[in-house]
Amino acid sequence: MILNRIVFLIIFSFSTFLFSQIKAKVVGIKDGDTIVVLLDGDQQKTLRLAEVDCPENGQPFGKNAKQFTSNEVFGKFITYFPTEGANQKWGKMSIKKHN
Repeated sequence: MILNRIVFLIIFSFSTFLFSQIKAKVVGIKDGDTIVVLLDGDQQKTLRLAEVDCPENGQPFGKNAKQFTSNEVFGKFITYFPTEGANQKWGKMSIKKHN
């Protein structure tokens, strides 16, 4: 009985995670940790990358950070999901790049 509950929770958690993912194309880079994606319906959304701390534009190495992010994801398709606090002003998203 307990094993059935554990299996159910694992399957439920995985399916919830899987369906909360959103696919998009990266169409802009604001700085080293902020990108702009294009969603279905030609809707743009700005995403801040989770667990990434980069210098901002105008700070030392800010241009380098922006160029690095651009080289990695600009024009590519990604899958992202909101992380905790993503609806707040500085909420961040976790992303996965498709090669």
